[in-house]
Amino acid sequence: MSSSHEQYIKYKNWDGGKFLKYTKVENAYFQKALSISGIKPKSLSDILEIGFGNGNFLGFASQHYNNVVGIEANPLLVEKATKNKISAFQSFNELNKQRFDLIVAFDVVEHLTLDELSNFFSEMAAHLADNGAMILRFPNGDSPFGRINQHGDITHKATIG
Repeated sequence: MSSSHEQYIKYKNWDGGKFLKYTKVENAYFQKALSISGIKPKSLSDILEIGFGNGNFLGFASQHYNNVVGIEANPLLVEKATKNKISAFQSFNELNKQRFDLIVAFDVVEHLTLDELSNFFSEMAAHLADNGAMILRFPNGDSPFGRINQHGDITHKATIG
């Protein structure tokens, strides 16, 4: 019998050989996200991705920047990242007082309850460098086009608009 962590990896279709890989489209998306955020990519040295999942952004960032760290609740994915020489942890507590120029969380906040979001944002703020930035992506709960993404995943807990 497989664990819930293995089941989630299978549910998300992350069990192939695509860990830390990103497509040309994802490369363009990540470049554009950095560009429109106002972040100067050359000024980045410390990047944290929260909820790295299959590691698409983690792989992209580790090929372009020196210090890339990931947080992921699934211990199997943390182990995969570590085996690939990526610093990865299961919680903010393991980061000690490390601060980052950029913190990204793609498709993460909708997996938290509204009560959990306050603590989540406080933790992110505690690890953000003074002139740092955050990039968050989540389904738009106010949009009829975002609702299919919001309600198409049984692990989503909060609707954010």
